[in-house]
Order: sequence, then structure tokens, then C-alpha cells
Amino acid sequence: MKHVCLAAVTSLTSTLKPFFFIALTLFIFGCQNDPAEPEKTPVQIFSLTVDASFDLSKDYWVMLHDTNGKALDAKQIKSAGDFDFQTTETVSGDQIGVTLFHHDSTATDHFYIFNSYLAIPVGQHWVLKKKNSTTTYSNNFGAKTGTFTVRYELPPSGVVMETFGGSGSLGSYSVFGNIKRSSLDIYEKSNDFLLTIADEDGNVKYKYFEDVVDKQSVTLNYSDLDLFDHVVDISFPPATDPYVSVSADAGNQQNYFYTYYNGFNLPPYAPSASRTSLKIGYLDRFKKYNTYIQLNFKDFGFTYSNTASIPASFEVPDQCPYRVTNKTWDGFSYQADKPFNMRSTRFGIPSNSAYVAMSWNFLAPDGVYKVLELPEAFEKKYPQLAIHNFEYATSSFIVSNESYTDVIKSAFMGAALPEEREDFSFNIW
Repeated sequence: MKHVCLAAVTSLTSTLKPFFFIALTLFIFGCQNDPAEPEKTPVQIFSLTVDASFDLSKDYWVMLHDTNGKALDAKQIKSAGDFDFQTTETVSGDQIGVTLFHHDSTATDHFYIFNSYLAIPVGQHWVLKKKNSTTTYSNNFGAKTGTFTVRYELPPSGVVMETFGGSGSLGSYSVFGNIKRSSLDIYEKSNDFLLTIADEDGNVKYKYFEDVVDKQSVTLNYSDLDLFDHVVDISFPPATDPYVSVSADAGNQQNYFYTYYNGFNLPPYAPSASRTSLKIGYLDRFKKYNTYIQLNFKDFGFTYSNTASIPASFEVPDQCPYRVTNKTWDGFSYQADKPFNMRSTRFGIPSNSAYVAMSWNFLAPDGVYKVLELPEAFEKKYPQLAIHNFEYATSSFIVSNESYTDVIKSAFMGAALPEEREDFSFNIW
């Protein structure tokens, strides 16, 4: 406004009469004293409580961004307490991104980890505290009371999966042809054992040994094994070396058993193999199971996780219903043919050292959100972590019975985790 007023005065002074000078002086004075725009008052958009139990031995930062990636506020967290985050900017859509960063270092190792949670409603209050395991099993099995030995025949067609053990012992074994001899330690509170075998055709059998005693010895033919109460049959496109882990909870937070575990039947312990189906056994005697299945295909990976009882059968599609169409930091985008609950995307900075890891992980619902700026103080301290140095690594599109909001509330707002959760995850490299 001041420049416009002075220009007007310059153009007018050559034509105006002297008796107008007083009026012009008042006009100029008025132009030069236009009130400036009032300063914006910072508005609180997020608050945080850092509990005394939270590990602050690492360098820890909390950063806030709007949905377009512009930095709003940031704090380096050095102590427990309450922290308010504010901005004078207009927050589009009343949503923000919250990024938690920590630098964990030892004499040789350096880990620089960003975890960004996007599309968070303005005004939320989070709590950072030590994480407690949702399921804890006691390792106090009491005194050792003896040894239990089983000599059993392996299926003539070959073994796809074979596991034998109890909560306190996986034991030792020896193999002679298709005969295996296993010895397991018995403890006061761990004297039940489970043997499970899947043959080359995928058929699964088991034998449960209850209340065994010292020096007890059993000899079994393969035909002596029992059929499972339930078998979940899963079909999928040809996958190389599917990984399966199914643990059964005895319900007393003391004993658990693997009803299916093929980790020792995959490379490097066994030859690689391609499969198109799995048959997984479940027993009624156990009321809760943790099932984890990982399948890798040429163009995508598939992961199934279930923390419930017995899952229903399902089929994996031949083609991934999700595609990443732009893998750059600034232009990241994807196409989804089916709805999903949340997306996990990871970027990283390549390192020539095995002792240095630089990773940025994003968790978000459906939608495109960005982080395009880092706080100036942070950039000065960590110039090697410049945003343009990060490269795309992988994305997972997750279909779950737990919503994105549920995940955030359980992680940072004290909400209880659901007892039963089922996730279908499609992983794109």
C-alpha cells in the first residue's frame, strides 16, 4: 500500500496547486501508517505425553506435517513429560502426519529409523511408553524330571513338514533312513508333547503325548499317527518355499505347541520346492492359535496372519490387486482394485556398511499423503538423512478386521488390542 500511495503523490505533485499540499501531506501520512496484518496466534494441533518408562537413551524426535508434506512443528524429546505441538498454518482437512524418529547407536552400529503415521486427526493426544508383550509365556517350567524318547517312521513319500516338541524342549534327534529318534527333556510343568508331520502330498497327521514320565519310550509307525480334527486347505499360484508357523496356546500362558512349523524343512536345511497348496491341521483341544503364512511369487508377496482360533480356508489371487504406479518420494502413487484398511510403505537410504541402517516407514489409510520437509535443526544434525536420498523399498496393502484408527488407538492411545485379528497382506517390491 505504501508504494502505491507514494507513486500517486509523485504523479500528482506536478499538477496540483500549492493550496493542496496540506491535504496531500495528510494523505501521505495516512498511507504510511496503514496498520500491519495482525500476527496469527499459534493453534495446538497435537499433544504428547512421554512416560518415564519410555526409552530415551536414543536421540528421539517428533515431527508434524500437513497432508501436503509441509513441516508444521517438531521437538527433540530429551526427557519424560508433556509436550504441545502448535502451528500458525491452516491445516487442510483437519489431518496431520506424525513422524517419530530415533537414532540408536552402539560402538559399531547406527540405526536411523523414521516411523510416520499419516492422516491423523488434529487434536489427538498420544502417549509414548514402554511396550509390553500382549502374550507372555512363562519360562518357569520347574525342575527337570527326566527324558522322553520317541522312535517314529517318516512317511515313505517324503516330508514337507515335521516338528516335535513341547513348551520346554525341542530336544535332540538322530535319523537312520526313514526312522527318526527324538529325545526330549521333561519338566515339572512341561510334560506334554506334540508330534506333527505333513507328507509330500501335503496330508497332515499328529500324535499327542500327555503326562509323560521319565524314561518313557514310544515306537510309532507312520500309520499310527492320528488325523487332525480340522484341516484348512489353502490354494495359491505356484510359490517357492512357502513358510508356515502355527502355534497352539494351551490356555494357561505356560504351555504352547507348534501344530505346523516348516522352518526346518526349507533351505538351507532342505532342498527348495515350489508348491500350490497347503493343508494345515488344527486340534479342538487348543482353543487359540497363532497362524502365520508367507508366500512369495514373481511379482508380489502374500502374508496371512491370524491370532484367533481356526481360520477359514481362503484362496490367494493369481494377480496382485494392488500396484505401485510411482515409486519416487515426491510422486509416490498406487492403484488399488480392491479396498484395503491400511498401507505400509518403506523407503531407505542404501549403505555400504552392514552396521548402518537408514529406514523411513509410512503407515497410512487409503489416500496419498506426503512428507516433503524436515526441520532445519534436524537437517543440520543429520545431513546424511536428506529426504532426496531415500529410495523406494517395499509396500504392503493390508486387509484386516482391525481398522487403521484401531491400530493408532492401540499403539498410542491406550486402547486394548482385539483378541482376534486376521490380516491379509499383499507385498510389492
